[in-house]
Amino acid sequence: MSKYYDMFSTYNSEIKELYSFRTKNDERADLIIEKSDSLLGQLRTTFENQGFTCNQEEIEFFKEIKPKIIAQRIANSMLLDLYLKQHVGKDEHESNKVEKLEKLKSYFSEYQEFYKYMKSGNCGRDNLYFTLGATKNDMITKILPDIDRNFSTGYDMLLANMYAYDILTEKAESLDENEYKPIPQLTWTLQKYDLVELILALHSYKAFNDGKTDLKEVASAIGQIFNMNLNDINRASFSIKNRKKETTKFLYDLAGNLNQIISESNRYKFKSPKLDD
Repeated sequence: MSKYYDMFSTYNSEIKELYSFRTKNDERADLIIEKSDSLLGQLRTTFENQGFTCNQEEIEFFKEIKPKIIAQRIANSMLLDLYLKQHVGKDEHESNKVEKLEKLKSYFSEYQEFYKYMKSGNCGRDNLYFTLGATKNDMITKILPDIDRNFSTGYDMLLANMYAYDILTEKAESLDENEYKPIPQLTWTLQKYDLVELILALHSYKAFNDGKTDLKEVASAIGQIFNMNLNDINRASFSIKNRKKETTKFLYDLAGNLNQIISESNRYKFKSPKLDD
């Protein structure tokens, strides 16, 4: 694994985490832009000092790494502008979204052959598209006049704009859904081990992301909601699993309480009305 990929992998994990957190859209977009600029600067410095070890590392960099970072930068710059202008008139706001998407979409029609190549999954032209030594297409420099020929093949920027279109399409849809809503201040007032018992039950039942989410991630998310530190979830779960008796006392009491409420509700609902005298 290359040094460039190691740096990108860390960045990619941080971006995914930012998207998963409930936070203000404009703050998240601003932070992603900042992280993207920072990493691009680090990658540029590493490239100037160390270059590439082989042809495949160069192709990987301009095909799989740099375009995805720039795509996040482009998309979130556009999203930030949309977020900041979200309270203008509905028609104007919709027009802003369409304008930004059309700008990115133009690269698809202008370079259909390249787009089809990327969609096909082929690698036959990778040397032409993703190495600095390949001859640059004059049309690319016409459309993207600001590309740095010493740190861009041109096609990496085209690919970045195509990726940015997908990101913007996905994220812009949430603008009309009021994606961010402040979480009510909820504090768990029962025993900590009661909450751990509940989390273990939900996690083992694959209640989140089809069971593909790690227990610590689930605990971290629920801990934030209920203002409870659950960093020791593994130790706490071990203690529960090794109980000598009443292994699921909280869940048993919880189910019993709910059944009682349902029973009382049904009794009230189906109670025969009194006949008039």
